[in-house]
Amino acid sequence: MLQDTFSNLEISKISVVDNFNHRIFIDDDENDFNDIEALASDIKENGVLQPIVVRPKDNENDLYEIVAGERRWRASQVADLDVIPCVIKHIDKNTAYQLSVSENLQRQDVTPVEESTVAYKLISINDGSKEEVMRYLGWSLKKLNSRLMLNNCIQSVKESIVKKEISIGIAELMSGLTKENQQVAITNIIKHDLDVLAVKAMIEKMSFQLKDAVFCQKQCNSCKHNSSQQMSLF
Repeated sequence: MLQDTFSNLEISKISVVDNFNHRIFIDDDENDFNDIEALASDIKENGVLQPIVVRPKDNENDLYEIVAGERRWRASQVADLDVIPCVIKHIDKNTAYQLSVSENLQRQDVTPVEESTVAYKLISINDGSKEEVMRYLGWSLKKLNSRLMLNNCIQSVKESIVKKEISIGIAELMSGLTKENQQVAITNIIKHDLDVLAVKAMIEKMSFQLKDAVFCQKQCNSCKHNSSQQMSLF
């Protein structure tokens, strides 16, 4: 593998990677805009003190993708810089994703929904090995399973987590429901401000009792909507 190199690269030759999903960690709200503006002001005065990390784009000469440091890159554009200091790493996309995750998860404002997206992607990269992902992230099995369950939640449930309208525990309970039932559940939870016990009772009523089914149940054991796989939540 080629050695890492340092270079001042033209900002116009650097881009984010859409399917890399850096945007998990970047919000388009007013607070994020103000953060970028504040960072841009600092860069105008002091320059970019910490280089960003990039990798060469596959099959495209002299073009690069961001591995870490997207905020510094965006702020440098606002500051009207033409070049930005970079560490160039010759790594594949999977390795780049894991390095990007490592930097972004150190932020204090990372949401459980962002963590769930990262966990799901890392499970895929590591061939389904929970042990490898736990080691890389420094998470317990309980936390990893919790974040993976959040991937089964519909968008409105995820948004309610971010807005802190519901707890992660309530979202975990809902993750075993169908999309239709999740929508019914989240509407009632928000409207009536239900606590965990009330949500448990509601979900038990909404859940189909598998023992009463007349069809073959063999494949149900691996179904993500089978709440019997999540009995620890009850």
